[in-house]
Amino acid sequence: MRPLTRAEVAMVLRRRYGADYEKLMRQRHGFCEGRGMPNDTDPRIMAMCYRRDRAKAAVCWICKQPIDYEARRSSTDDAWEGDHYHPRKTHPELVNEPSNILPAHRKCNRARQAKAGITNLGQTSRKW
Repeated sequence: MRPLTRAEVAMVLRRRYGADYEKLMRQRHGFCEGRGMPNDTDPRIMAMCYRRDRAKAAVCWICKQPIDYEARRSSTDDAWEGDHYHPRKTHPELVNEPSNILPAHRKCNRARQAKAGITNLGQTSRKW
């Protein structure tokens, strides 16, 4: 699969979030078509992902252990921190894509850094 062009990214964002999202990006980050997107995740998108994960009591996608949602975000090693499945450095067009932000412990997210997501989970225990 080839990476999306800036024009394609803008089209996807416009379809998904409408004109309001494009307006928000221009106000907040100076985003406009042709210039690309900033490398920082919009705090409102991160807050939306936190609420989504907290409501589902989602576990850390890296270690599969429970996350301490009572702790302030990113304040302790077991607290929630949004992890970009596709790293921001290599996929800047997905920085503000909620489906690219997965629940993780702060310690797991920081240990993984900008490495690619887990794609091979190993051998199955039996033939299905």
